[in-house]
Amino acid sequence: SSSSCLLPTEIQQAYDSLNLPFCIRPALLCHLDDNLSVSNFCDQVESQRDAIQTTTTKRVIQERRQTVWEGEDHRAALSYTGKSMQRKSWSHLVQQVRDSLNEQTGQYYDGCLLNLYPDGVSGMRYHMDPDQGTLWDYETAVVSVGATRRFAFRSIPDSNQNEDTTT
Repeated sequence: SSSSCLLPTEIQQAYDSLNLPFCIRPALLCHLDDNLSVSNFCDQVESQRDAIQTTTTKRVIQERRQTVWEGEDHRAALSYTGKSMQRKSWSHLVQQVRDSLNEQTGQYYDGCLLNLYPDGVSGMRYHMDPDQGTLWDYETAVVSVGATRRFAFRSIPDSNQNEDTTT
């Protein structure tokens, strides 16, 4: 039921008081809980580990996470950190998540970068997506499945506008 997706009042009030420049919607997809599992993800999504070049040392290393780029036929390959991922057709699970997000937010997503982390301690360091706002729109949804992990933001100076933005 939708009431099971609501945050406790004190947490909702704390979130509201932060006045963040983005929206956090915990449990937005809780109605998909039976389908939205790591096991179903692994069964339906063709992810793989790739070699990438680190930005600081320029060494080529094997990614710890597995990735895949799914989307509409018109979406081009997705390139970052020296690798290029060809677009794959929507898996049933990801298409179901996309449709649910569209229904609940009014935003239609035509591409999805999926990351599968092998355990609860691996993750990403602070980073920026350099094509955000140029090749990609600013509307982004992050759906987390599996082990609980920290998702943190920090303010950084925006060289184009001379004001802080949050990544």
